[in-house]
Amino acid sequence: MQVGAEGDSRDNGKLTYEGDWYVVVELAKDALRVFRRRMATNELILLHERKIPTTLSEAETGKVHLAFLMSDKSVRFNPALWLRQAKLRVWGVAQEQLVPLPDSKSAQWQKGEGVSLETIASDGEWQRLGIDKVFQATVKAADKEVSLAEIAVPVRFEPDPDEVGIAGTLSHGTQVIPLVLAKAPKGVRVRLEVEALKSDGTVESRHWVEGQSDGSVLALQAATGHIYLGSQSVFQPMPPSAWWRWEGVDGKAEVEFKTDGKPRQATQLRLRLKAIGVTHGMTVQFVAFVFPEMGGFFTPVPQGRFTTQRAVVEVNGKRFEFGDLDASTFKETTVGELAGSEPFTLFCDGSKLALVEWVGETDGMMCHLLRRVRKVQGKDILWGDETELAKSFAFYGWTADVGETCLWWLSKGVWQSLLSR
Repeated sequence: MQVGAEGDSRDNGKLTYEGDWYVVVELAKDALRVFRRRMATNELILLHERKIPTTLSEAETGKVHLAFLMSDKSVRFNPALWLRQAKLRVWGVAQEQLVPLPDSKSAQWQKGEGVSLETIASDGEWQRLGIDKVFQATVKAADKEVSLAEIAVPVRFEPDPDEVGIAGTLSHGTQVIPLVLAKAPKGVRVRLEVEALKSDGTVESRHWVEGQSDGSVLALQAATGHIYLGSQSVFQPMPPSAWWRWEGVDGKAEVEFKTDGKPRQATQLRLRLKAIGVTHGMTVQFVAFVFPEMGGFFTPVPQGRFTTQRAVVEVNGKRFEFGDLDASTFKETTVGELAGSEPFTLFCDGSKLALVEWVGETDGMMCHLLRRVRKVQGKDILWGDETELAKSFAFYGWTADVGETCLWWLSKGVWQSLLSR
């Protein structure tokens, strides 16, 4: 199901962050509903409802399946209050990446005119991102705008609507995501240009994203693709026939609408990295990835396709090993009981991704700021401090807006507010 967050009510053209609202999805036993929730008034406005039977059973309200898509060395917190008969499942997740990382195969990258290009060992900032080597481009001929390097990458966009499905829900061939991480001197603008090329070499579309460096690692992410939308649309008037939405066109911000019913024909993407405002002798370090996925959770994997390898989860001082996992397969183990808000950490190789799932019975679920649970005895709960998540909210100055833990009692269907201060 694809539903525009703005729905038929455009909220005077404001997006979520502009209108101070966010999306709530309700799963009921007989329907799926999408709401707009206004933060100032807590008002819920129904945007979409689809009557459909689900497997939700009100008689088993306390049984939960909590799934977390995680990357290597990432940490999450258990939001369930007193999770009983807890089982820990880890599912394999695949990751595909289309360009070589800096190594002996990196000759596919072509250096720009007046630029030298080499591979060097990365420093601590890159190392924290899991990147051991980077390209370093040195500007030999100063100019206001310098092409540092470029590479052509074979891609395929699926033209058959029956293969990709509405909004690309069935298979690959919908969207390609180029992602460049770059480190340049402060004040230098770094631009990623993406050209979609047809088999005859003609340019189907051209798009770019750019950012100004503050001296640390800068991320530039583009999106080139097409999405088949059939005859549905959240916009009025409705299109007269089946149509495709193209992304990454004419330098515009990600989306351009194509109503003539034609899918993309490009067979290559040409990536070009530029630096603007450089001087002689300046260096720019970078590494690039291209993911043939729509959206996604991206990790710094080499060229190729990888699945989860050597997966380990640590929780409460215990270590659970799950080995290698193919995509969409899982292994599980019994953990016992968890009081609530325990941190758990994933370690894995290969795709550097896994889906970690907790299965068990609980009386309540926490949301927003999670609180440590010291002890649960009957209906009495001894609460501790907020988890480390509170620090991240405080860093962005959100504590005034999100200053409480909401405890949802599943059996009662009511919320309990636990103020942080």
